Amino acid sequence: MRIVQTFWTAGHNPLEYGFGWPHAEYNLMSWALSCLSLREHYDEVVLYTDTAGKRILIDELHLPYTDVQVVFDDFPCLPQHWALAKIKTYSLQTKPFLHVDGDIYVPHPLPEEVLTKQLIAQNREIATDYYRRMNLRILSYPEILVPDFVQETLSDDSVPSYNMGMFGGCDLGFIHRYCDHAFHFLEENRMNDPSERCSRVTCNIFFEQIFFAALADIEGREVASVHGRAMSDNGYTALEFCDLSHFREHPFFHILGGHKRNPATCKALERAMLQMHGDTYWKLINLFPRRNWRLSEEKQPATPSISVERCIAQYEDYLEQKQQEWKEIPAKELFDFEKKMVCQKTLADMYEERLEAIQIRRNPHMSIFSPPMSWNPKAVGLLRKKLRARQGPWSFEIAVVPSLTGSGIREVSVGNLGHNIIVLLQEGHQTVASLAEKLSACFANIDREEQRMQILSELDYLAYHGIIEIKNNY
Repeated sequence: MRIVQTFWTAGHNPLEYGFGWPHAEYNLMSWALSCLSLREHYDEVVLYTDTAGKRILIDELHLPYTDVQVVFDDFPCLPQHWALAKIKTYSLQTKPFLHVDGDIYVPHPLPEEVLTKQLIAQNREIATDYYRRMNLRILSYPEILVPDFVQETLSDDSVPSYNMGMFGGCDLGFIHRYCDHAFHFLEENRMNDPSERCSRVTCNIFFEQIFFAALADIEGREVASVHGRAMSDNGYTALEFCDLSHFREHPFFHILGGHKRNPATCKALERAMLQMHGDTYWKLINLFPRRNWRLSEEKQPATPSISVERCIAQYEDYLEQKQQEWKEIPAKELFDFEKKMVCQKTLADMYEERLEAIQIRRNPHMSIFSPPMSWNPKAVGLLRKKLRARQGPWSFEIAVVPSLTGSGIREVSVGNLGHNIIVLLQEGHQTVASLAEKLSACFANIDREEQRMQILSELDYLAYHGIIEIKNNY
């Protein structure tokens, strides 16, 4: 199978711009691990890029692509419509292919029976209000013209979509027609004309994922899934898709969306590169001497750009903002919620068969604070100590909810498992059994009973602090 990848810099300097990662260094680590993992299993891996991308990935890092096509130097596309670059790469293919994003790593060969199919995508997506709200925002612009085949599917309760982290197949005729529809949509609506109001609308998911799914559905085309099952559009958990500490135990990884900003994921990516591809890792960190001061000719430690005091002040400003937002919440409402919270029973000792009847939902007022990667590490350490958070490579976020007593704010440290639970609950209430099933598939080398106890313990922790609410329907 011919593997292709697209690295369009959109006019950014790859040594300065992170492309969704907290620092450019992690973005290049991701591209390196993606290419190197693919080359372990495939003899043809082709890069489509621009001159700036070739200079870094090929000339500096010497990544082992079998061919490089410099096709994006004069690409007439605004940076916010980055998915159009991928679609251009799809349109240039003349034989069966699989396009793989640069934040995907494959420890093992992908299923051969999938790679021979006419159409391939990572997985079907189950749309929640997240996608529906996105579509409504796009359709609220009366000047935006949408193809009939897309309009027809958008009238359904479930918005059609495929995750295109991996995409391709043997039916080049269908794929090229799909690409033409996407090109025509942006051209007809003048989406790449910065003087047009609608050009500022972010619609990559719309013209890449939804267009493909709508066209395939209308024509009754079967789409093979690399992942093998459908996923909620906001249900991609860190444990299932980003647990790089167990690299050989997963079929593939996809560090999508906000997971790129998780400090634990970034650290695991760095460790994976150092462990498996030390030579490339050495070349890569030497591209950033100002970030890695021992590799700088100056040989002076870099002073953190933000002082501890400024970091803590940012967090205190965030808390003050939340206090202002929540000041109109009636005290009686908080009293009733906190009384209900302290009366909740714990889950850890409940029988498995009862979990289908227990509903979990997020505290509707909850807010999450994620310490930025640019923060002084000492400031993060102070907050960890204040909240008695676990030390180590775990992610660290702070869930904040309004409180009846004290300062009116309750701060709770949240780790990897808690983060994934909170993400899963964004789409609405779920049963404990449903949450446990989604989360259990992400554990490695832990038996089902131990998984269950860890999940129930974490739910009890979140419920105890008022981050979630437990409702038993028995």
